[in-house]
Parts: sequence; structure tokens; C-alpha cells
Amino acid sequence: MMSTGHLAGHARPRLGEDRRPARLALFGIPVVGTLSAWLPWQAYDDRPIFSFYAVMMRPFMVVAVALVCGRLIGRSRAPTPRRTAGVVVAGSFLVLVLLNFAWFWPIYTNQLLTHSEWLDRVWFECWI
Repeated sequence: MMSTGHLAGHARPRLGEDRRPARLALFGIPVVGTLSAWLPWQAYDDRPIFSFYAVMMRPFMVVAVALVCGRLIGRSRAPTPRRTAGVVVAGSFLVLVLLNFAWFWPIYTNQLLTHSEWLDRVWFECWI
């Protein structure tokens, strides 16, 4: 009879085995996915970049951010100060992402902006 680990495509580690290679491989999937979508655009850095070009990258980036936040927060058996610091860092990042999204909301929703408001939101020359 097979264990559930075999059904998932990998064997369960034996007692005392190191699980770090499997965890590193887990982080490799979103990194490779993001880089494979992002690096080809570096050859065309003189061309305008639109946000919809990043659509195929976003799922990998979301998984990567979730994995990093989970690593920052730590396991539930971790000491309380360590988890508290991880929650503060991960929560601060989440707040910054939400503030950034709110900052670009007028562009995402095609609202009218003055020229100076538009220029405030165009951080790089290649953005349109």
C-alpha cells in the first residue's frame, strides 16, 4: 500500500532526514516562474512597459510573497518574540502593498488625473 506522500509525487522524509532541500525547491518554483516571465523583457528596456505584461508573473509572485511571509512569521512552535517580529514585518509589507495599490487606483480605474498627478505616479521613464 502506498503512503499519501507517494500519491503527492514525493516520498515522506524518514525520521531524522533533512527536509531543507525540499523547502528550497518549494521556493525555487515561484522564483523560476517569475524570472522566466520577467527576464525576457530586460532585452527590451528601451520600450514602454504596460502593467498587463506582468499578468503571467503575478501568480508566481503571490506564491513567493506568501512563502516568504510564512517563513518570516515562522512556525507556531517558534518563540513569541520571533513570531511577533515576523508578523510585524509581514504586516508592514502588506500595508505598504495596499497603500501602493491605492496610490495607483486612479490609473487602474481610468480616472481623470492632472498632468502633475500623472507624473507623480510614473516612477520610471519606460512606464506609460
